[in-house]
Amino acid sequence: MLGGGFHVAGLERTSERDFFAGIVTRTDAAGRVTDVILAFAGAQGIDAVQGESILAGIPLDEAARATSIYDAILANPAYADARIHVMGHSLGGG
Repeated sequence: MLGGGFHVAGLERTSERDFFAGIVTRTDAAGRVTDVILAFAGAQGIDAVQGESILAGIPLDEAARATSIYDAILANPAYADARIHVMGHSLGGG
């Protein structure tokens, strides 16, 4: 627990440490998830290429991992009414 209703809900890091994604959730007093924060770090390569690849649907490895995690968040019924925030360099910007 991080305090203030924030909890670490998940971490994903490749063994090469070239991709990192962290998920933090915030719950209200009733235990409902109000916010989901998805933070990325560790994209390799040119930042513009990484971000644009997500928008263009180009299956770069890191972009595919990032969109897979985001899609899982959208599909999670516990997060249905939550605000979703995406941040980080490269992949977060994309």
